[in-house]
Parts: sequence; structure tokens; C-alpha cells
Amino acid sequence: MSVPEPEQQVDSLERILCAATLLFAEHGYHGVSTREIANAVGLNVATVSYHTGSKAELYRQVFERLYVREHDLVMRFAGYVEDEVVQDQQALRDLLMRLVDALIELTLESPEVPKLWVRRWLEREFQFDDIEAEYSLPLYEMVRDLLDRSRQAGTIRPSGPDARLFLISFTWILYGYFTGGPIPLNAARSDPFDPEQIAGFRIFLHDYVCRMLDL
Repeated sequence: MSVPEPEQQVDSLERILCAATLLFAEHGYHGVSTREIANAVGLNVATVSYHTGSKAELYRQVFERLYVREHDLVMRFAGYVEDEVVQDQQALRDLLMRLVDALIELTLESPEVPKLWVRRWLEREFQFDDIEAEYSLPLYEMVRDLLDRSRQAGTIRPSGPDARLFLISFTWILYGYFTGGPIPLNAARSDPFDPEQIAGFRIFLHDYVCRMLDL
């Protein structure tokens, strides 16, 4: 059996990861087989295993792939923030609002991501708890450190919400909106991707963050 060229390996792996992300998001880890993932990309199970290893290893690679992109985004806004910004309430507010907008845009580009995480959290059992430690916690820590610095500088109120609970709550609001949509006020189903709905949700998240942090 011939070994694929490096370019072919990268292309095949990306196709597998894209398909696996969509299927895990739709059905959860236990609801998807390696064969179904292979069928989705037109490959056989042996080829998928060659590129990704076991199903558990493939599941981990799905989150690792997403983490790289999310880490770059969060790092851009919260990784290396100058003291002048941390100590200036308006500058800090503008920075956090840009981060909120960037997270909304990222979710609009990849609506399967919130579904993937919510599916994971709602699974009956956690088989891969270290996924949170490796691919979720570092993102929270970057923002939490920024909030801690801002609290110490007096830019956000010292008696504000626990940073950990605030960030978890923000994530559930963001992901809950895109997985369930806004609550309809009539019999019609509200589309969370409708531009008017997105605009309203963006305003809500801005207001939520500012009120919670007293910005």
C-alpha cells in the first residue's frame, strides 16, 4: 500500500476533522461511529484510522483543531494587554466589546462549534475530562487574568462577580443562543442567524458584560 504524499495527508486529515466535527456536534460522541465519519468523506475506515488513530483520538483532534483558532482569537484581545488599557475604563470596555464581537463572528462562521460543546457537556458521562483542561481552560485563564488585572487596577468593581462564574455564564449565553435561538414571542420559530436577531443579541451581550463588570 502506497503512502500518501504530505499534501494529500493534510487534505485528507482536514476533511476528516471537518466531517467529524459536524457529526459529533449533531449526534454526540456516542452517537457517531468511525464508519459514519469515513462514509461522510468518501474514505474507508482504515484510511481514517491511518490519519487519526482511534475514535477517541479523533475526538480529541477535533477539539484541538478548534482550540488553535480560538486561542489565536482570544490571545489577540486578552493575551498581552498593556497596563494603559487595563487602567483606562473606556479603553478596557472597547477591548472587551471587540472581543465579544469577535466571538460572535467566530460562532457565526462555525455554528457547529457551540453544538459540539453543548453535546459534550450533556453527554451522560465524561470520558475525556482533560479536553477541557487542555482546550478550554487556557482560554478562560487568559480572560480571567485580564479581569483580575482590571479589578486590581480599580477599572472594574472589586465586588464584581466571580470571574470563573462570569465567564462560564457568558459561554452558556453565547452557545445557548446559537444552539437554541431566542425565545419566540409568538408561534413562529425565531431564527438565531437572522441579521436582526443577531444585532439584538450583540447589543444584549454588550450590555450584559458592561453591567456585570460595571463598565
